[in-house]
This record gives sequence, C-alpha cells and structure tokens, in this order.
Amino acid sequence: MTMPLSATAELSPALARVARGDLCAGCGACAGLYPDKLTMKMAAPGFLRPVQTAALTGDEDAVIARICPALGQVVAAEGRPDPVLWGPYVAMQTGWATDGDLRFAGASGGALSMLALHLLEAGVVDAVVQIAADPDQPIGNVTVISTDKAGILAAAGSRYAPSAPLERVAALMADGRRFA
Repeated sequence: MTMPLSATAELSPALARVARGDLCAGCGACAGLYPDKLTMKMAAPGFLRPVQTAALTGDEDAVIARICPALGQVVAAEGRPDPVLWGPYVAMQTGWATDGDLRFAGASGGALSMLALHLLEAGVVDAVVQIAADPDQPIGNVTVISTDKAGILAAAGSRYAPSAPLERVAALMADGRRFA
C-alpha cells in the first residue's frame, strides 16, 4: 500500500478509507486545505501521498471526505450517454489549438493550453495553475502560476510524473486572484 503515512497519530477516518482502497490520486487537495496537519511526500513506488503530521478535527475530516476525489464522488447520468469506459458525458469533440506554438508544445494538440490562454486574454481569470518540469529534478514536477502566454507555453505538454497541483489551494484561494 502506498498511501498515506502518519508521522504522529492515527490516520483520520477519511484518509484511512482512502488508504484501505489505495485510492489516492496524489492531487494534494487535503494537504492544501490543512497544511499544518498534512503534507505531500513521495512514497514507494513513486507516488505523492499525504503524510498526516497532526490529528484532524471531525469537521476537517468531513471536509476531506467531501473534496477528496477518492471518496464519495457520485456522477449521475441524468439522461446523458453513460458508457462503462467513459462514464456520463454531454458531448465529445475533436479540437486543437490554432496557435502553432501552443499546438505543437502542448499535449493533445495544445487544446488545454489554448483554453488557458483564452481565459487569461479574455480576462476571465488572472492566472493559471499548471504543472511544469522541475528545473532541479528533471523527472520531477512543480506547480507553477502562469499569467501570460510565455508561462503557459513553458509549462505546456504532458508530464508523466507525480504532481500535487492542489497542495497550495488554501494559499491560492486567499490570494485574491481568479485562477483556472
């Protein structure tokens, strides 16, 4: 089992449920909300997992149970197509970035990178949270905040290594900017 570790006390009930099923995605949302009690660490065989360093209150544990992608996620088809492989969806489309730089630097034709740039340029968001290559560890990742095309382009492309994009979510929410 790769998840999670406890540095001090007994795991919270929510984290214990995730650990029993080995369900952690390594997103960092739990550590992002309670950075004084949880931190993300690399665990064998190479996945980011939360380490609990202090006891969580019942209310904090309930929040984790609500936001953790491994717990309590229910998606009702509600009349939409619901194939076993994909789950419910509204529509599937084919697309790619029309900007050549983004199209060929980004994954899947740069579609997400182009959408991120559009959100910035249209003033819908002030910044974009992205995963980029760690300059100090070539096979590692870091979370970066991009505010222009150069930043989006620098972080474009698939990253096949663990990342915790939500590990700083509380700080980002307190920042006052609008993020994508």
